[in-house]
Amino acid sequence: MNPDQWQRVQELFHIALEQDPAKREAFLDQACGDDRALRQEVSSLIAAHQKGGSFLETREYESDSQKKAGAAALHAPGQSVGPYRIVRQIGRGGMGVVYLAEDTRLGRQVALKALSPEWLGDKEREQRLRLEARAAAALSHPSIATVYALEEFEGRLYIASEFVRGRTLRAELAQGGPLPFGTLLEVGLDIAQGLAAAHTQGIVHRDLKPENILRSESGGIKILDFGLARMIAPEAVSGERLTASGMILGTPAYMSPEQLQGRELDFRCDIFTFGVLLYELACGAHPFEGQTPLSTAARILEADPPPLPDQIAGSSQLDQIIRRCVRKKPAERYGSTAELIRELEALRSGAAKLSSAAVAGGRPALGQSDTGPHTRWWEVHQIGVLALYALMALSAWKVKEWKPNALSLLLFFAVVVCAAINGTLRSHLLFIARFSRPAMTRQMRRVQPWIRRCDWIFTLLVLAIALNIAGQRHVIAALLAAVAIGYLIVFLVIEPPTTTAAFSKRGGKRAKSSSA
Repeated sequence: MNPDQWQRVQELFHIALEQDPAKREAFLDQACGDDRALRQEVSSLIAAHQKGGSFLETREYESDSQKKAGAAALHAPGQSVGPYRIVRQIGRGGMGVVYLAEDTRLGRQVALKALSPEWLGDKEREQRLRLEARAAAALSHPSIATVYALEEFEGRLYIASEFVRGRTLRAELAQGGPLPFGTLLEVGLDIAQGLAAAHTQGIVHRDLKPENILRSESGGIKILDFGLARMIAPEAVSGERLTASGMILGTPAYMSPEQLQGRELDFRCDIFTFGVLLYELACGAHPFEGQTPLSTAARILEADPPPLPDQIAGSSQLDQIIRRCVRKKPAERYGSTAELIRELEALRSGAAKLSSAAVAGGRPALGQSDTGPHTRWWEVHQIGVLALYALMALSAWKVKEWKPNALSLLLFFAVVVCAAINGTLRSHLLFIARFSRPAMTRQMRRVQPWIRRCDWIFTLLVLAIALNIAGQRHVIAALLAAVAIGYLIVFLVIEPPTTTAAFSKRGGKRAKSSSA
């Protein structure tokens, strides 16, 4: 067993101890999956613990060189590292130390990151630092700190990157509490757009948390520390990966369930962490917070977040967005970062309208839909379809009277059932578009397949009715056939762009950051 495997065993062992004994087996089934060796190892440790107490107090796999390096002194202020002069230490994490340094060649201040002393000589972590530099250097976005260079001095690697004056979101939460709703949406959009830029390049951050997001003095957001990033685009890394499959790396309180379980990851693990972060920024508390970090990780695997407090502006719409982000199954989260951005923009638009209406003395509901020309035309289209279904149901009733046979009766009942299903679903979308716009994308995805099936069945039924009376009432049969063909063109050709224009634009301009 290598050090990283042992680390995973320890983490799952401690998390399992936090579980109710009656639920422990179910937790291990979920956490270990098909890895029987892992399950056996953790189970044996639990059995040993129950007999003689915990014995996992030391780092069994820490080498002597790492222990000696851990006691080494850090760079002191004024010390030179190549062309960089150390000003002070400004941060330290599990793998790296970050200094404020002056680049004497260009006369500018930089953030200089190096491996922590205890990891000197660790080739795997040196490689991870190299890949971090490559991951961040591949990105160019206002919300991501710029990497200037990867340097090596006296056998030690350093990343020189943009130094941003400001404070982390962790410090902001500690000093000022939850963010105001408008500020929250602006910060959330900045973070999401930075993530979208990374995801477009095939890069997943994997360690998003308030400590790794900084608000500059000008108010802009910078995502820091791609130390645990994973490049998933083959052309970006020539097949290299920052971590081995099955390793648990990151901050447990901000890991997705698949990270905690050591499964394969993609951009949706960042979507999960973004939801956790957005919740914490909104109400000042972690949505899965337990009494210990281990119990927090256990809640991430099993529990749903509590609802946002009602006093938070727009809590209903924001809660919907957050809950979709933190679904346990990646497939149930947003299908792209761009889709998440569109819903945040819609929520921000609704909040802005609420604010304007409040100034004018109005009382619109937050999240009410944009009633621009595109949306109004979409609404008119839906109402027209509902009217057509009612008219065709009435026509089927008349045909049943004109030609009273079993086929006419069957066609009548089929049209009524189809009209009831389609009418209910389209009425539902009208309501969501008007009163819960941020949920529109998800609801559209849910009901559109059923609407399309009904549209096809309805068209065929109208054609069948026309054929049924073609021998007796030629003109009416021709009109019904024309209606069926016309509606076929409407739902295949006209309705899709109408819907796109209504829900993919804001103020006549297509939403930005539409790819991820």
